[in-house]
Amino acid sequence: MADAVAAVSKSLADRLMGLADEVNDKAVKVAERRVTDVIRSMGEQREQAASGLADTAREESARLRGQVDVCVEGF
Repeated sequence: MADAVAAVSKSLADRLMGLADEVNDKAVKVAERRVTDVIRSMGEQREQAASGLADTAREESARLRGQVDVCVEGF
């Protein structure tokens, strides 16, 4: 009887370890996907910010040129 209980206990422990490994593997894959999504999103946001800064720089440069032209015409 003790041998049967020990065998069932070992079988159950082995099965639980297998399930724990499976859950861990799935959790790691989910985390990796999330990291990939965050990195992709950050790249897109960086591109949008760079584009916005470039647009603002062009607009500001044009505005300043206009002010310089007005000042130069005044002399």
